[in-house]
Parts: sequence; C-alpha cells; structure tokens
Amino acid sequence: MHSITSCSLRTTMETKLFEDIVHLLQGVDWLYNYPMTQVFTRDMFRHMPAEWQTALQGLPLHALNGLPQCLALEPWPSSLKVFLGKCQRLSRLSQDFTRDSLTSEGSSSSHPQIPLELTLGLSAKKKHEITTLLSVVKKMLDDTGSKHVLDIGSGKGYIDSCIHRILHAQVLGVEGNCKLMRSAEKHHWKLYGRCKGITFLNWHLSDNMEALCRASQLVSYLTELDTSCSCQTSTRGRNVSAKGASRTYSSSNTAGKEGPVVDGDSVSPDTECRDTTHSLSVSDDSVADDDVRPEGTCTLLGLHACADLSPIIIKLFRDCVQASSLVLLSCCYHKMSLHPKSADKPVSEEQDSPPLDSDESEIHAECPNEGDLPQNEEESICEGNDFLNFPMSQALQEVFRQNNFHMSVFGLRLGAQMSGQNWCTESPEDHEYHMRNVAYRGILEAACVAEGLTVQKLRRRCVRKSGFRDFSEYKKNVFENYQFLNTESVDTPIESASQGGSTQSNDQGETVTTNSPISATLDSCHEKYQHYFPLIEPLTGLQLALQPVIEVMVQVDRLTYLKECGFSKVWLEKVFDVEISPRNVALLAVR
Repeated sequence: MHSITSCSLRTTMETKLFEDIVHLLQGVDWLYNYPMTQVFTRDMFRHMPAEWQTALQGLPLHALNGLPQCLALEPWPSSLKVFLGKCQRLSRLSQDFTRDSLTSEGSSSSHPQIPLELTLGLSAKKKHEITTLLSVVKKMLDDTGSKHVLDIGSGKGYIDSCIHRILHAQVLGVEGNCKLMRSAEKHHWKLYGRCKGITFLNWHLSDNMEALCRASQLVSYLTELDTSCSCQTSTRGRNVSAKGASRTYSSSNTAGKEGPVVDGDSVSPDTECRDTTHSLSVSDDSVADDDVRPEGTCTLLGLHACADLSPIIIKLFRDCVQASSLVLLSCCYHKMSLHPKSADKPVSEEQDSPPLDSDESEIHAECPNEGDLPQNEEESICEGNDFLNFPMSQALQEVFRQNNFHMSVFGLRLGAQMSGQNWCTESPEDHEYHMRNVAYRGILEAACVAEGLTVQKLRRRCVRKSGFRDFSEYKKNVFENYQFLNTESVDTPIESASQGGSTQSNDQGETVTTNSPISATLDSCHEKYQHYFPLIEPLTGLQLALQPVIEVMVQVDRLTYLKECGFSKVWLEKVFDVEISPRNVALLAVR
C-alpha cells in the first residue's frame, strides 16, 4: 500500500492552479452556489455587478453564444473581461497534466474496427465512446503486458464485449444494478454463447477498507483466470432463451476455477439479485501475494463512474498491486457523499436545470436526473459542504483550509454540467425557450416561498416543452400536475380558496382554482421579476464559462492525489469529442 510522500505534497504547479481556482470561485460564489430555481428568491441578479448587467443586456446572438468560450466584446467592463480571461486560462489543462488522444495517433483511422453486431442498436454517443476508449484500453494492455480487465460499474457490458472480442482480454464486469447486470449477461450470451472470456458480477462496491480489501482479492481472482477462449467467431446460442442463457453461462464462466463468492455462495446468473451491499470473497487459492508477475496483472476500467465510485476505484488502484493500470472517466461529482457533519445541515435536493434542453429529464447523458421541484426553505442551501472524497489530495485540502473555502453541492453540480461547446450553435428560439423555462420555474419557487408552500409532483414529467409557450400555459400545467402543500404540514393539500374561478382537476380528484391566492401570487411574482428575464441567458453563459474551471479542479485533485501516493506515471487525457460526450477527460495511470 502506498503512503503519501511529503516530497510531492507541495507540488508548485498543482498548488498554484488550485489557489487560482479557489480565489476565482470565492469572488463569484453568487454565480454558482445556488439552484437555478432559486434565481429570484436568492436575489442572484442583485449580486451581479451593475456594470455587468448593463453590458450583458440585449446581447447580439454571436456575443451571447460566445460567453461559454470566454469571448468578450471590447466595450465590456474590464472586470467582466478579467473574469472571462481567468476562466479561459484555468479551464485549459496544462500540457504537464494532459494529453490529447483525439489528435494524430488517436485519430479515428487508428481506432480498432468494431464488428457491427457489437454496436447494433447503440446511440452515436455510445458508439463513439466505445470506439475511442477501446484504443486507450488497448494501449494500457500493451504497455503493461496485461490480459485482464476489471470493469467497475460495467452497466450493460457493451465495452466489455468489445474488449474481449477485439483485444482478446479476460473481462470481469462488476455492476451494482442488478437489472443492468442481467442485461449484460443476455447481450453477451447472444453474441458468444458459452464463453469463458467475460464474467459479470452484481456487487455494489462500498467505500470502506473491508470492501477495498475484498475488491483486491477479486483482482487476484481475475488475474489467475485462463485467457484462452474459442468464442471469437462463435454464433451458437443466439436463439436460446434468456433464462437458458443465464443458466448455461454460469456453468462456464471460469476456466476450471471456483468463481467469486458473495455471502458464501458462488455468484451465478441464477442467483437472485439482492438490494443490499454484498460482502465478497474469493477462494483462498486465488489470492496472490505482492510479488506480481506481468501476466498476473489487470487494468482497472471505469466508464462514467458516478459520484463516489470514481474515488473508490482510485483507492483500489492505490492499494492493489496487481492493478497495473487505470482508465477512469468520472461523472456526477455533486453526488459524492457528504461528511456526516455536513449531511446534517439542510441541503436542498434542488438541482440546476440543464443549460438548454431542460424539458428533457436528462441533466447529461451519463446519469439521468428527474426534474426539479421548488423548495421554500430559504436556508435550504449550505454555503459550503464537506465531502468524504473531495478534495482527495492534501495539496487541495491545504488550499481549502488556508482560504477557509468549502465547495458546495451546487458548485460540483455545475462542474458536472453539460459542456458549453453546443451553446455556440443555439438559435434565438432556443435561448427564448430556455429563458422562459428558468424564469417560470423560478417564479413558481418564489410564489411558494411567499405563500409558505411546497409542491408535490403528481406525475413524472409535469411540464412539457409546450407548457413553456407563455406564462398562462405554464400556470395551467402547474395546477394540473402539481399539488400544493403547506410546509408546516406537508401532508395537507391546499383547498381551493375562491368560489368563483375556473378549476382544473388533478389525478387525485383535488381541485385548485386558477384565481386562487396561489394564482394571484404567481402573477405578482411574474410582474415583479420579469425585468430580470433578459439577464437569464447571459447568466447561464457565464456559468458555462465557469463550468470547466470547476471540473479541472476535480480532475487535477485526483491526479495530484495519485502523485502524492507515489505514482509518477499519471496523466489526464482527452479521449472523447466533448460535443458528443461532455465528460471527455480520462484519468490514466500506470503502476
């Protein structure tokens, strides 16, 4: 196990980068430290410098679309241009930290050719990710001489099928979602039938030493599997039922060795999936010692490793000597676990709306999120939170301590936002729709705060795109699809307060009149805040300019942590086209 070395603790380059980012964030906390639905209740525009507001009013389309790229107009105030200049400088990863696999040697012509049946039915985004990531994994396997891959958070196993088929590696896919694991097994069976080359395991990897030790044992088990396989061109079993597929597959998932054990029982596709976190162990004879042979190593892979899963994978690489290399692409930084003391604080579950297509239920393509509900608690936002796994490096921890800085959930949420690259092609109609989306939801929030109310959804998607055509249409959708509740007694629905108005019924038989006090308050808030509407799109553009800065801080923090643990061959690499897959930078390391 590696110990943190003091010689790398004060790496000047990383520390200077961290200090510059923290100082920038401290000066504009009003820009990111809140959910977009609280844009009016938190008086965000009153915190925006007056000279910025004047400059950003009525921007031409090219200037508005250029904000995420930090393009400033000459007449703008110097403070705004300085802010954009800092965002541009800090968001560009230094060549000392990153490489770009999308150029020269990483061009599409050099990617392995993937048979059509392996990507049949996949989206263009998923095909792009599999194709480009396959080249990275191949290089890691070639450089380390490994023939094994442990894919943590393997999902439906599409990348695993390609790794086995094209790179001829033994793959173990670990997935905490039972349904996804079952889908992976069915997909694999249709392709290969009785194949010994890929095994799937349903296990939710916890963030504790016991789980990490057992995961290390799992790596030892994987590296002792026989990599010989005759399924490369096999098409047998394609018409076998899924039930039969699972049963047959489990009987041959290893090469003469006992499979991994969960709670004392060998894991097989016939085993019922459980909702609890499993305790995993392997056969005693599969645990290797620390004297690792080149043929007894594996590559750790994490594609869109969400929240705490990325730090867990990093810790596993740190501790497991048989993990010869690491390929990690992270997402959903804001979903990392809070320190117990921070978790006790009132933190709103409110999330920022997507910059543009916020009628969709996806925040970004990797991890879908449900739409947002207004909250009425003015103290629902903590100004800063302490995360269990952020910062990871002592260098960034020290910068936070010296500056009395805490990163909020909403700050990391912005860091995990979709890239501003696509913003430059938005039309006036796109901006108008997004402006109404943010404004109307903010008004609903403000009305709930004023009336001491909260709302409860009556269906999954309450307001579709057509519901933002104008404010009257939005109100109609609100009354039909939300239930208003008193905050003091959230189980008590609000009765209609007027007898003369028209009504709309919801699915539960309750009615709210459209000229009730709630409706009047909505109209009042609309009138009160509508003069801020033209600033909503420039505000979003400024957020998108800041987004890559926050993401760089997270990425370099994890890279620095591995350096502090004694790893010298650690770097960041742009592996995806950011316009196709926003979380496009991989953390790579070789032991």
